[in-house]
Amino acid sequence: MLRFCFLQSAIRSPLSAARCLLPALCYLLSALCCPLHYNTPVIALAKTAMSIANWLFCIGFVGSLIVVVISFVEDLTQLGGKD
Repeated sequence: MLRFCFLQSAIRSPLSAARCLLPALCYLLSALCCPLHYNTPVIALAKTAMSIANWLFCIGFVGSLIVVVISFVEDLTQLGGKD
């Protein structure tokens, strides 16, 4: 079926041939990459790593925000003439 669809659409135009072949390639890649049962320890490790990265990002964001506020206050005091 796929061969017939690909050959028939290849005669019409290369774009329609690619449009016909793309779902088959996606199905093949998903079957190779994601079998019926998942590797639960690896997924648990990935979720833990993402959670840690999320917390580190939030801590870094708050630290940067504090630096910006301190710099803003110092710039305002310099513009006001109080040294």
